[in-house]
Amino acid sequence: MKRHNPLFVQLISAILLTGFFSFQSHARSFTMSALDVNIQLQEDGTMLVEEHREFTFQGRFSEVFRTFPLHGQATFSNFRVLENGQPYPLSDSKSPGTFMIDEKTNDIEVRIFMNSVDTIRTFTVQFEARGAVQRYEDAVLLYYQIISDEWTQAIFDIDVRIVPPGNLSAGEPAHWVHGSLEAVSAIRENGVVEIELEHLPRHRFLEIRALYPPEAFALMPVLPGNIREEVMLEASQLAEEANQRRLEAIEKEKRRVERFKLGRQIALPLALLVLFFWVWLFRKYHTKPVISNKEEVFSKLPEKDLPALVSYLFFQTSVVSNALVSTLFHLAYRGFVTIKEEEKSDITFYLNRKEFETRKDELKEYEQKLLTYLFEDLTPVQDKISLKYIKSKSTRMQTFFPKWKKLVVEEAKKKEWYNEESKKGRNTGLIVSFILFFIFFASVILFGPWMLIPMAMTFAFLIGSFFIYHRTEKGEIAYRQWKNLRKQLKKKKFSPTTEKLDQASINEYLIYGTALALGTGFNKRLFNHVEQTGNQSYIYWILLHQANMNSFGKTINKIITTTGTTMSSSTGAGGGGTMGGGGGAASGGGGAR
Repeated sequence: MKRHNPLFVQLISAILLTGFFSFQSHARSFTMSALDVNIQLQEDGTMLVEEHREFTFQGRFSEVFRTFPLHGQATFSNFRVLENGQPYPLSDSKSPGTFMIDEKTNDIEVRIFMNSVDTIRTFTVQFEARGAVQRYEDAVLLYYQIISDEWTQAIFDIDVRIVPPGNLSAGEPAHWVHGSLEAVSAIRENGVVEIELEHLPRHRFLEIRALYPPEAFALMPVLPGNIREEVMLEASQLAEEANQRRLEAIEKEKRRVERFKLGRQIALPLALLVLFFWVWLFRKYHTKPVISNKEEVFSKLPEKDLPALVSYLFFQTSVVSNALVSTLFHLAYRGFVTIKEEEKSDITFYLNRKEFETRKDELKEYEQKLLTYLFEDLTPVQDKISLKYIKSKSTRMQTFFPKWKKLVVEEAKKKEWYNEESKKGRNTGLIVSFILFFIFFASVILFGPWMLIPMAMTFAFLIGSFFIYHRTEKGEIAYRQWKNLRKQLKKKKFSPTTEKLDQASINEYLIYGTALALGTGFNKRLFNHVEQTGNQSYIYWILLHQANMNSFGKTINKIITTTGTTMSSSTGAGGGGTMGGGGGAASGGGGAR
């Protein structure tokens, strides 16, 4: 009888056992297939939270747990557990159908006991949270992580509902969702905020930041200071960063496709035909003007076109919200509008009716339409409208803005900054590539996946067609001048010891700096210079409640931020989520065992 080596037998046994337990670990898993969260805010700042978590189990599980931080910004108490409306008793027995509270060094763990094998179960956890809501002099801030990054499993089908203490007016609360670009939020009746998200990856958070009127939380103590403007500015910056991340993600995907095509090193005749056609089209229509790159050619101030047109030129034919704000500033500078800071930090725009009627012929059509809409169509009081009222009518402003942009584009085309012949090439490329793309897409079904190569080539042709459209020599020179001016202003220190700006420069830097989206940092440096050189009276078209340059800067930034937010995903109309954030009160994690 042949005897086996004991070491060999042990080695084979270990391998078999490892494989068996590895198989078991893969066979046993769970998914958080749905999450429904209801948050009822109280007048004293307490949050009554109810989480309905649906678990899909594969294999046997005996426990679901939910953790809450002990030393974070928020504190948690009064835990209850239910299933299908039936409460689970609090017990240390660990029997199925009970729950226990296990307080550890850094967190509280709510443990729910059960017997589950290959099934779907929904557990409800109710608790109170304090500390995520803070009341300041001008607003109440809710900053709360609905889902913390401690969850080790992805969560699907997320619905959140946040109910204020009482009914709120239209447009309230201003709110932002951080943590996922795919999150969608909206304000329902009476100020209820609803958030929807199909999928949140593991170790990712989802948080809400919202500003409520102070009177809605009458029982809360008031912390010193104001918070609204700071939160609005930061949220606006996060929204811009989110848009940039979306663009970067698209570019990253295009580069991945290009690398995939190069990696295969396959070129079929159809793909070559597409390529040859693209090269011919590009060479025929993309003959850009040759401009000298000498810096001194563009060091002088550019021709002073209207700020909205400059914005159109600089942002590649796109008309963004800064174009509207800079136009409003420019109209005020020219005497058609007066901007006044009222008490309680509200800002009111007044139409100088006599100037408007007398000098109406000086205005472009898009300027006339803007003044007519704001001071006749939108406002309840003719010739007068407040920033707060504009914000409350965000839906109507969003309807007006696309129509206004078309008028700006029509006026900008008269400048002949972009080559219209290259536009024909772009349109030809788009039409041909669309047709070929669908032909090749159908061919994949007929001839196999290798037809993805010409289809991918056609997709590249489609994207590349957008880049055929280019500026004329006149447009290129103007663009480089404004680009160089923006570059200089962005790093300009405005030292009062080296220069003293005149009235025209101060006003034009402010107006065109807004059109070129130089941001709040530039405004701060400009107004510090104005204050140090004693030229406070130069910006005469803004009347302040308190006449100092610090107040000037805050007023300007508030107008830019509020108007820009209203034009995009403003409060009251819902919007998309942003990345960033992460400062909300953490709510802990959890899972199943």
